[in-house]
Amino acid sequence: MPNVSHAIIAKSDQLNFDDIRSGEKIIEITTVDVTAGDQPVSIHYKNDLNKPYKPCKGMLRLICEAWGEESENWHGKSIKLYGEGSVKWAGQEIGGIRIRALSHIDKKGLSSYVAVTRGKRRKVTIEYLEPQAVKPKITIKAILDAFESAVDLNALNDKWQKAQQTEHKDSQELKDSYDKKLIDLGE
Repeated sequence: MPNVSHAIIAKSDQLNFDDIRSGEKIIEITTVDVTAGDQPVSIHYKNDLNKPYKPCKGMLRLICEAWGEESENWHGKSIKLYGEGSVKWAGQEIGGIRIRALSHIDKKGLSSYVAVTRGKRRKVTIEYLEPQAVKPKITIKAILDAFESAVDLNALNDKWQKAQQTEHKDSQELKDSYDKKLIDLGE
């Protein structure tokens, strides 16, 4: 019988409650984008399928309490997320994503308070999560910039070898840029 799991995936530009409603998901942070707007923080993680975790203010405050406010320090750290059906928005229970555990905190965990409604808080205990090893996400732009900065053939070949160890190794754009730089270097 055909698998229909692809048909129930939420159409969204972010990880949401429907993606993990009945389970848990451990994410390993690769990059963090900070912008303006209602959800200013996008936490990208290994195999995120272009659906970053955009924490609500309460969960973002927990992350900041645990790891600090400088998001560049979050790279390589892990979060265990779960779906909580009782989360409210505009007075209606719609479900939301909560944090169950964090890596790089005291092994006893972290106790804090999060807002439930205006003026009402509840105590939460975040469990310790054994750190996961993760490599930062290397963008194709970073690789192309590295090619452009090569001053000789040895440097270019070294950068090419490193590029071949990334997810972009079969990119035609990468091959074209490498070939162009070879010509520029007179090879």
